[in-house]
Order: sequence, then structure tokens, then C-alpha cells
Amino acid sequence: MEQDEAKIVTVYSAIIITFACPYCGAPVEIRSEVPPKDDFRSPCPHCGRDSLVKLNRRAAYRKSVSLPISYSLSDISDPFDKLAKRGTMLDISKGGLRIEAPLSRFCDAYEKTGHSMTLLFSLPPREQVIRVRAKVVGIFPCPGGKFHMAMQFVDIAEHQRKAINFFLMP
Repeated sequence: MEQDEAKIVTVYSAIIITFACPYCGAPVEIRSEVPPKDDFRSPCPHCGRDSLVKLNRRAAYRKSVSLPISYSLSDISDPFDKLAKRGTMLDISKGGLRIEAPLSRFCDAYEKTGHSMTLLFSLPPREQVIRVRAKVVGIFPCPGGKFHMAMQFVDIAEHQRKAINFFLMP
């Protein structure tokens, strides 16, 4: 029996795909001889409900995190600069990152698609501050009085790129 409103799970295509069932939380493992090319449905071996498995088509791996980040339209170098706004980095990839911040601090003229900002953050295990320029490519209101801001790195230096790539390694 096919469900009309299956919950969606997004994964990277591989010969072994693992994820948690969005209904019961049980681990699901799918094995195949070749990586799938299209989205598909998969039943949970524990509860039997179908999930829609969508393949992530991003060019780069995106790692979920919860790290402090400072951002500013100004060219800042100190995360605690009075011109800096603060938020939480939710994920990062070779090409950019996503920031979450309180909606109460949102300003249409400041957090605006197309604006270029300086971002300051640290990635474990190192504590050195990484300073990059990024362009706002999307702003999304979220539940709980927050908003998300999608950022794309621009003019990133080689040492910054290496630090980010090192952090993204499995």
C-alpha cells in the first residue's frame, strides 16, 4: 500500500545508504550494486512505513554543525566587534554555509539577498578564527522566532579553503 504523504529523507547517492526512519527513528540501511540515480521510496524494516528517499544533488558535501559565527557588512576581524552580528552556523560545505539567528535581530536592509558580508568563525579541533567573505543567497523565516541565511563563499583564500576542507573530512 503506497502512502500519499510519505515523509522525506535526503541522502547522498551511494552503494550503502543509511538514515533514521523519520517515523520511528529506527536505522534503515539500503544496499545496492550501483548508486541510485533517482529518488525512490523505501519501507522501514521496523515500522513498515514508506519514506521518500530524495538524493542530494548538491555539488559538495554539507556537514551539520552548531557553532557560533559573527557576520557583518563591514570588514571586521574581531568576532566581538561592535559592528558584528552573531548567530549559529548550522551547516557548512566547500561552497558556503547556513546561519541561524533570532528573528528579533533581523533587519531587511542588513540581512538582504545579494549583500556581501565578512564571516568570522572557528572550526574544531582548531580554534583559529577563519575570516571569509560570503554573499547572501537566501533568507528564510523559521519556526521558533528565528531565520536562516544561506551564504555562498566568494574570493576565499587557499588557506581558508584548506581549513574548511580539513574540517569536512570524514
